[in-house]
Amino acid sequence: MTCRDIARLLAETAPLPEAALEHLRTCERCRLLVGSPAPYGGPVSLDATLEQRLIAVVTQDLAAVRPLSSPRVYTAALLAIAAAVAAVGVAVLGVRGWHATSIVQKLYFVTLLTAGSTACAMVLSRSMFPGALPRVRTGVLRAVVIAAALSAGALYPLLRYDHFARAVVTCFSIGMVHAAVLCTAAVYILRRGLVLSRRTAAALSGLLGGLTGLCVLFVFCPHLDAGHYLLAHATVVIACAALGPVIGAVFDRRMSTF
Repeated sequence: MTCRDIARLLAETAPLPEAALEHLRTCERCRLLVGSPAPYGGPVSLDATLEQRLIAVVTQDLAAVRPLSSPRVYTAALLAIAAAVAAVGVAVLGVRGWHATSIVQKLYFVTLLTAGSTACAMVLSRSMFPGALPRVRTGVLRAVVIAAALSAGALYPLLRYDHFARAVVTCFSIGMVHAAVLCTAAVYILRRGLVLSRRTAAALSGLLGGLTGLCVLFVFCPHLDAGHYLLAHATVVIACAALGPVIGAVFDRRMSTF
């Protein structure tokens, strides 16, 4: 009697012969095979009382949930929040920068901010739905937006003026504050879905927040200098895009300890 014979006998319903039992006394692998659960043999009927008890145990903690809306709804919500944050910032700080810039600068930044924010909101909203494939890879989107923000420095001349460092710190702080407000509001929207990759969602939220801060600075800041723009405006997008994944990784690490 061989192991192959034992496997063939176990597939049948007849009891094992004496030769198979003798083989099991000397073969540990076959003894483990015999001790494994029996294969599925069809549905098993349950007592009605037992069935009701099982149903009660399984369903007693269930609660009704609100179904998710379309990704377009959350995309619109994210863009509306970004527009609201930017509008409040501009209303408080003013529009001196908008009046000082040229038509070429206006066209470039309107295109950058509109396309970049829309792409971020679309990819971010799809991350709330498990199994939904992103239309743009997060790394590619971040690289394109950062490259476009840095390239805008070519639209400004190199100038010198007093209090350069103070102006850089002030504008950078203003941009980061508006980015933080946007990211905080975005968290409440993301909590309505099931985000599987918090690091990716944090990266996209940071990028959207950085674009919101850049929008406020472009409309408000009257310093038309390449150095000021690169150090105080473009760095807001870069810092937010870099901090997002770090914050997401820290949050994931803390959640895994509980």
